[in-house]
Amino acid sequence: MLLRAFQTKFPLKPNNFSLLSSFFSQSRFHSLKSFSIQELKNEYEKNAISKKLPWAKIIADFEKLKKDIELDKVRESQKIPRINDIQELHTEIKNSKKPIRIIGAGHSAATAIFSGNSENDTRLKLDGTFRSVKFSKEKDNNGNEFDVVTVGGGCNLGVDPLDRDFLHIYSTVENSLIEQLSKKSYALPIVGGITHQTIGGFMLTGSAGGSLKHGFADCIQSFKFMNGKGEIIHAKRGTDIFEAVGVSMGLMGVITEVTLKLEPNYQVRAQEEVKEKKDSWLNKTKAGDYPLENVLKNTEYMHLNWIPLKDVDKVMQWEAARIKCEEDKKGYKQGPYQHPMAKWIDSSEVALFFTIIDSILRQENVPPIILKQEINTIAFLYRKFTDYKLQKCWEDWDKILPTEDQIPVDSTMQTLFTEIWFPVEHTTKLIDALDEFYQDKFAALGNYAVELYGAKSSPFWLSPAYGRDVIRVDLFWWKHNKSDPVKFFQKFFDRILAEIPDGRLHWGKYMPIVNHPFGSVHKGNQRIFNLDYLKQQYPKMNEWLKIREEMDPNQLFVTPYWRNLFNLQAAPKPTFSQQFKP
Repeated sequence: MLLRAFQTKFPLKPNNFSLLSSFFSQSRFHSLKSFSIQELKNEYEKNAISKKLPWAKIIADFEKLKKDIELDKVRESQKIPRINDIQELHTEIKNSKKPIRIIGAGHSAATAIFSGNSENDTRLKLDGTFRSVKFSKEKDNNGNEFDVVTVGGGCNLGVDPLDRDFLHIYSTVENSLIEQLSKKSYALPIVGGITHQTIGGFMLTGSAGGSLKHGFADCIQSFKFMNGKGEIIHAKRGTDIFEAVGVSMGLMGVITEVTLKLEPNYQVRAQEEVKEKKDSWLNKTKAGDYPLENVLKNTEYMHLNWIPLKDVDKVMQWEAARIKCEEDKKGYKQGPYQHPMAKWIDSSEVALFFTIIDSILRQENVPPIILKQEINTIAFLYRKFTDYKLQKCWEDWDKILPTEDQIPVDSTMQTLFTEIWFPVEHTTKLIDALDEFYQDKFAALGNYAVELYGAKSSPFWLSPAYGRDVIRVDLFWWKHNKSDPVKFFQKFFDRILAEIPDGRLHWGKYMPIVNHPFGSVHKGNQRIFNLDYLKQQYPKMNEWLKIREEMDPNQLFVTPYWRNLFNLQAAPKPTFSQQFKP
């Protein structure tokens, strides 16, 4: 990990605390956003901290580590065989003696994808014809035509910046789905904040954009997949097989293509501003509820990021709506959305400073008075990070809705998180619980933001939004932090997931340890995270398990993690379709 390597080079001791505070308090850090790298270097070297942590060594080491992070991902990508067509896929599945796992953009937690190390599973990357994009027309039940696009399961929504090796760049703007839609003036109803994912991975994990008005599942007309018997199954909207396999984490087969209903291109206007929590959607009203619930229900697209450290307590509110007439553009500047991180010198330098701070803060045997001083320093940094003006812009949908594509979430700003989905009617309970949790300012350490947004009800049985509109809470952990993210997330499982009813977890993110308790014995809400618990949350779980068994009786797609979670028995002897008929 970046932090461990950094600490090996530059071990930091408690007596460095005053130096760090001195640097940030004496410097012109308040105007960092307008600094060049050279100006930042000059400012840094004016302060006493440079005697302990010379700027040149810090930057040189950090730049090397950045490259190592990226190269490790490229090396890993180079080792994964690329499957170019259906026949190759059939052969791989037939001959594999280990679980088959399809690698998309790798945005899921490792346990959701792999069996452990690469010796324990067969990892494949879909390429070639699996990136294809074909436009056509279909008819509804009344005979009316509509436009569709059929997309290969390995096609990226946007660009996966790390889908390459030392000789080739596989994911490009030109072969991305969004670019090809844009060229023909088509649109999707919604996408996520990040568009690196493949169409298959985005669908199978139940991922979603931030809206109760528009859902990605709404535009999925059908899909095809190769199951564990080597059969190609065509799953059409409204059927059990469609609703069961649509969110199945790759445990029933490989998505070979997805057909999406298209919309004409549309434009979106958006605004983002930073509010003190007391002036935000998270400020409790006299009636005892929060404006956020009404915003979720009545705003076309939205999300917010709350920095809960009590000496900061700011909320970055983003909202957007489709433009219906020229009047809607008034007061908005034409141009794509600009993520606040992009306004800093470079997000890697932000990551560098947070790395140093985290390293110092998490030293052992730090006197409480110094720890308090350093929390104040971190709060100062966060306040400056959120000190930016109101942004109002409009542009085509694909330039506004993917709000986080501009930051390097796969490298220096790589983030781990858990994502819990609750019925939107539980919004007040959720914010109350988070508010109580963060009364302890130390609880926010390691968690640089909390994201809150919605998702529209989904027809897929194992979607966390199945049968209900939801509010989602993302609890972030910067991957380069020193401490254990599992322990960090456990606090939220104990305090949030256990205390608020009807919570469901994103299948691709961190979840409680299987067969381990979460919650509190004292409060009477302790639960065991296992299949029995999941059956209480997902009303169609038994039906889903039955179809999973039919589609993959030999468990060719099942890793030990999923076998344990779903309490699957040992696989029977293989029976495979030798005659392949695409």
